[in-house]
Amino acid sequence: MKQTVTIFGIPISVNTTSTDPQYLEDVAKYVEEIAGKISSRSATNLPLAKLSAMTALTIADELFQNEASSLPAARRGPRRVEDLIVKIEKALAEK
Repeated sequence: MKQTVTIFGIPISVNTTSTDPQYLEDVAKYVEEIAGKISSRSATNLPLAKLSAMTALTIADELFQNEASSLPAARRGPRRVEDLIVKIEKALAEK
């Protein structure tokens, strides 16, 4: 099934196996929410490519944290999305 969603004002056609069109809409909305949080914390207007990359890193970090939470405590590192965002913003500011 092909479905179109809009992220960052850009229509994106996606092939999906989900029979629930609302699912992909919810995923797109979540991506935009994360991007909005990152954008609002930036002192400058981020280029779309950087905003997209930072959004992807943040969501990937959330995924890794969720996967790591199923590991024993001794194997889990203290990883926080907020810390990652701060590090990325500092690195971007230095360039």
